[in-house]
Amino acid sequence: MTRLAPHTDTVPTNRSRDALDVLTFLIATLAIHFGVSRMGGGGLAATLVGVFGVLLVAWTLLRLRGVRWRDVGLRRPRPWWTVLVWTLVVFVLFYGVKTFIGPLLGREPNLARFAAVHGDLATYLQIVTAIWITSALIEELVFRGFLLTRLCNLFGPALPGLILACLVQGALFGAVHVYQGVGGVILTGIGGFLLGAVYLLAGRNLWTLIIAHGVVDSYALTRIFLFGVPGAEASG
Repeated sequence: MTRLAPHTDTVPTNRSRDALDVLTFLIATLAIHFGVSRMGGGGLAATLVGVFGVLLVAWTLLRLRGVRWRDVGLRRPRPWWTVLVWTLVVFVLFYGVKTFIGPLLGREPNLARFAAVHGDLATYLQIVTAIWITSALIEELVFRGFLLTRLCNLFGPALPGLILACLVQGALFGAVHVYQGVGGVILTGIGGFLLGAVYLLAGRNLWTLIIAHGVVDSYALTRIFLFGVPGAEASG
């Protein structure tokens, strides 16, 4: 269960093509985020436009190579119980990082955009549904299924290359959460690295990551629903 999974694409690795795919993805993502910011990037509709736009870019680049989502891990985990194990691992890792590294940063992630969830059941249900679609499903398809696999091809299958691939995609994952401030970017970047490592260790199975990611984010949102955004009282 802890073996690093090998390259699984159905087409030969071409590093020049992988580098072009990554560069194209980054340019397209920046363009989409710029467009979303121009239309008022804080709203749910703008967020959905952004994430589905990035998903479309990743899907198109994979299809141009003849690669399906199944080829990069969107397949049933076997055995199924490994999902529970890895979900627990991800949960412990995420909250271990938040507990021990978070205080060293001297600032909490800025989660003000979720403040309306506190005590509002309808908003909570709306956002938790969006989390499972955008954060859990689409972010894992894009950042682990597409980006990490391209980076692993680019940097090579040896351990140093896999670590570098996880670091790069983790940094980019943190960067797209810039709305959470410096503390949020750093913690999310570390979380992205951990998710990348678990993806490789768990046999490159995306459903494992999707479920684990959804559980972690749902727990965080549930805490906001019950207790409010951390630090909101002090800043208000």
